[in-house]
Amino acid sequence: MLRPPAEQEGLRLIACLDGVEGQHWRDEQLVASRWWPRSPDAKLWKQFERDCGVVEGGVTVPMIEQIPLSDDPWATLVSAQSDDGQVQGIEPTVYLVLGLLGSLATVYFGLAEYQLTTAIQSRQSQLAAIERAAKPVFEAREAAVKSAARIQAIDSLSPYPGPLVLMAAIVEALGDVPAEAREWELDGERLRVVLNFPAATLAASTLVDLLEKSGYFADVQGLAMAEPKQLGLVMRVLPLRSGAQTDTLEQQGGVNAAAH
Repeated sequence: MLRPPAEQEGLRLIACLDGVEGQHWRDEQLVASRWWPRSPDAKLWKQFERDCGVVEGGVTVPMIEQIPLSDDPWATLVSAQSDDGQVQGIEPTVYLVLGLLGSLATVYFGLAEYQLTTAIQSRQSQLAAIERAAKPVFEAREAAVKSAARIQAIDSLSPYPGPLVLMAAIVEALGDVPAEAREWELDGERLRVVLNFPAATLAASTLVDLLEKSGYFADVQGLAMAEPKQLGLVMRVLPLRSGAQTDTLEQQGGVNAAAH
């Protein structure tokens, strides 16, 4: 700014206090400049010409011009300060407002993060307490599941219903007729039963028919007994067809069988 502007438009190379500066002038305005520590070669100068949009025939680096400094700058300087040397008030105000907004946002989000972290820690503590309280329940459930699996494995070894199921089937066939089981002999699929009727009697043919219709017995035969109030039965136990068969009898006649 303290060197006089070029009198002619175009490019010039001037000496600086340190190094050299290439300048491009147009309409008495400096539109481009580049500094080098020493005089550029033809390649660097050609690049500067292309950047300035100047196309010349040859590639000749101009002579370095020694231009003395002027007392006054050739253009008006613009400062951030007013004429009285005080900084303009609008920019500090804007910076202050922006700083306050940034501080408020930081405090707001910091507080929100603190509250969220505290809530998460509280929920984690509650969850840990619930897990400790529920641990015995889970352990008992796991033990029950394992026991049920073992029972099912044992039951699967025999294809025939259990004794309680067979008793329930006989009780269902007896209906309301009171009877007592005097003998009970179960050997594989063969079942032998001796029933005692203390108050009433039931025809053997009727009971045979009811037992065969139950779906648990086949080849039911009556046995002659010395006591008139006793009835002997021998039958073949049928294999289980499905779990539903056992469940139904356990629900309907289990209690009666246990009572008898």
